[in-house]
Amino acid sequence: MTDGGARTVSIASATAADIPSLLGYAAVALGFSLEFGGRSAFLDELYVRPSSRGLGIGTLALHLLQEACRGLGARSLALEVGLGNAGATGLYRREGFSTIGRQLMTRRL
Repeated sequence: MTDGGARTVSIASATAADIPSLLGYAAVALGFSLEFGGRSAFLDELYVRPSSRGLGIGTLALHLLQEACRGLGARSLALEVGLGNAGATGLYRREGFSTIGRQLMTRRL
């Protein structure tokens, strides 16, 4: 994660030699939310290798990411999940994420 583009905050880092043994990765972007009254975070990617799913890695990653976001002053953490991704939806709901009655819309620039 970057703090305003000034620095990168790593929960863990890897080199190219580590890639075959990596279990997954995550990417978080920081912004500002009027609704939540300050810095906000957006979990853009959370990926766990299929062979490593169901082992608690996603749950652990979410806990570490939330801790890192709090440390950077974020007051909320948002994410998007594919409509057909029941496994990820279940994980996020178990971890306290919920829909807020809005639809995320995107346009490529």
